[in-house]
This record gives sequence, C-alpha cells and structure tokens, in this order.
Amino acid sequence: MSMIYRIRYLLFLMLCLLAVSVFSENLSTWQKRMPISFDGYSGDETLINFPALIILEEADTETGFNYSEFLSGDYDDLRFADDNLIPLDFEVESWDPNGKSYVWVRVPELTASTTIYVLWGQEGVSLPSCATDGSVWDASYKSVWHLNENSLDSTLNNKHGTDNNVNPVSGLIAGAYEFPAGKTTYIATPSNFSGYGIADSFTISCWFLAQSEAIQMLMCDGTSATLGGIYLSISKTDNSRVRVDTLTMLAYNDDIHVGLFGSDWHHIALVYDGATVRLYFDGDVKWGPASLTGDLKSGNALVFLGGRSPGNLLFKGLMDEARISSVARSADWIEACIKNQSENADFVNYGAVIQKAAGGTIYSIR
Repeated sequence: MSMIYRIRYLLFLMLCLLAVSVFSENLSTWQKRMPISFDGYSGDETLINFPALIILEEADTETGFNYSEFLSGDYDDLRFADDNLIPLDFEVESWDPNGKSYVWVRVPELTASTTIYVLWGQEGVSLPSCATDGSVWDASYKSVWHLNENSLDSTLNNKHGTDNNVNPVSGLIAGAYEFPAGKTTYIATPSNFSGYGIADSFTISCWFLAQSEAIQMLMCDGTSATLGGIYLSISKTDNSRVRVDTLTMLAYNDDIHVGLFGSDWHHIALVYDGATVRLYFDGDVKWGPASLTGDLKSGNALVFLGGRSPGNLLFKGLMDEARISSVARSADWIEACIKNQSENADFVNYGAVIQKAAGGTIYSIR
C-alpha cells in the first residue's frame, strides 16, 4: 500500500469517525427522562414500526412532564428512545407549551409490555432531521395527511394535497379540516390511487365527523363510480357505498348501514390483501371479507379527499388523519390506531419523570 493511499485511507476513517460523533448522541446525558408504555394495547400481534401518537402535557405535580425544563430552543432537545436508550424516529405534529403537544414516534415493536422513553433537558443540541423529514413513517406508508392547518404529506413521498375551500379547525388529533356547506370543498392529491404504489394490497383510512346526511365521498379517484379504482362514500339515508375495481374483478357494496351522523368522530378503513377486501367502521368489520384479486385499476382522476373529481358528491363535515398504505393492515393494527388516537390516556401510560443528577446518577422522582 503506497504512502499516499494510506494517508487517504486514514483521512477517510477520520471523516467516518467524525460523522459518527456528530450524528450519534449519548442520551444518557439528558437531564430528564419519562417512561412511556402501552398498557392499553390488547391485541395478540406484535406491531412492527407502529407510529404511536404521544401527547405531552404539563403535569400538575413535580413527577411529570414540564415545558420549562427544555434547554435548547423550544423543543430542540426533545428525544425518544427505546429501553436501551437507542434513539427512535419521531415527528412533532403540533407543539404548544401552553397546552398539549402531539408527537408521532416510530416504535419498532409495540406490545402491551413495550416501554419507550421521552427525554429532554440538554443544552446546545439541535432537533434531529427525523423530526421533519418523514422518517417516522416506514416505506409502507405512501401518504399521511395530518390535515393540521395544511394538507402536506408527512411521509418521505411528499405527495402534498391542494386545498379547495377547506378551513383549519380543532380536530381529533390537534388540528383538522372543515369541509363547510355551501362551497365546493375538497383536497386534490397528486395522483390516482395506483400512483401511490398500492396495486396488489392497500389500506386507506381517515377520521371523519359527518354533518350532512346526503351521499358524500370520503376518497375517490374516478369521475364516476365505474372509472375509478376506489370509491369510498358514506350516507345516512342511502347507506354507505364502497367499490373497489381491479383489472380482473369488482367488489361492490351499496348497503352498508351504520349510524354515522351527529357530533362524534368515526374511523373508517378499507383494506385489500390481494385476495379479499374488508371495510372497517370504528374497528368493526362492516363489509367483508369479499373476494377480490388482481391489481388495482387506474382511476381516471386524482385522488380527492372529501369529494369526487371534478367537484361533486362533496363531503360536509370534519376530516382528520387521512392515510394511504401499501399493505393490508390487520385488525389489531387498526384497533391500536383507533385507541391510540381517540383514547390516548387509556392506551398510553405516561410514567413518573426520572431525573439525572449532576454526577450522573439517575433518580426516579415520586
């Protein structure tokens, strides 16, 4: 090995070590640590890479979370870690030091016995890139629209929506969008459903609060029922209508009746696993399993949230947390999403703060 090559090799190693030192953090030096467990999860399945909603709120006692203890910017020293203090990806959807803050954390394996930690209290650090670059959503998530003051896609795919006459309002999870009566309201996304890479399996879902009894579209990618791949509508008087077209088959039901209207939020999820399709309302199967095979047909229009292109069958009400995934989510997964997002205090257990003393000892404050 020549001397020049050796020097270059040593410089390369030094740069690698520098990169490791810059981008890895010793979370044991953080001053505050609070355990978080998921005691309310009752499923048998271990949920892999589950995006858990963590709601942070200042506690009335000294044992809990406190915004004033952050030492770098508003929340630049916020971190999450597993029980070995290995950092976890997270995304801050909403931060309010005078109220509740909503954070999504990618939990590698979620069971009722899983424990993770939220950490804070470290000077001179910056917010990690995962908090803003979509890393919390694994590759199976093709789009996630929080609908919190905008229709930006939170995944790495950046399939941002275009708003039309929708209003930001308080929602189930931080903010949501209102689709008001008397206006042509919808959110247009950049492609049809096939363009999201969900040909042979998918889950599409959202939260909604309906304020009209008419037939109205939640998600659709066709200008008519026969020209789209997916047709997902709700109605009080004519029941709910669902249609999924593949290149070889059609699955269709226009007689799905559930009580949907009033002042309550409801969760809907349409799931296709390559052999059957199911429709879940609030975690219960309301249609299916219905036989269906083949790749999803390409709709002749963009995916619309809250309507059908070019602007009919308009949804009237509130919508929150719309998602498209390329996998068929299980019943356990869907139920965990519902409880985590709508009954957070029952699903998530927020423990007592653990404080690090100046000498490095960890104390549990009780």
